[in-house]
Amino acid sequence: AECWGNNEYGQSIVSPNVQYTQISAGSGHTCGIRADTSLAECWGNIEYGHTDWGQTTVSPNVSYTQISVGGYHTCGIRA
Repeated sequence: AECWGNNEYGQSIVSPNVQYTQISAGSGHTCGIRADTSLAECWGNIEYGHTDWGQTTVSPNVSYTQISVGGYHTCGIRA
């Protein structure tokens, strides 16, 4: 996966060693569903509590089939 454009909060930096089945980007954060585990990871701005600086796993024991990032929130459909 690749992202480009504004990177003020690190939201455009995607780990080169991870494959994603889906990614979704908002104005300050980006999230993806890992191909190997179906876990959701997010990176970018934490101002509104939706992610952590750098890359973090969201709900470490929950698999997702879809994820959608908004300006100040993120939603996912559990597997």
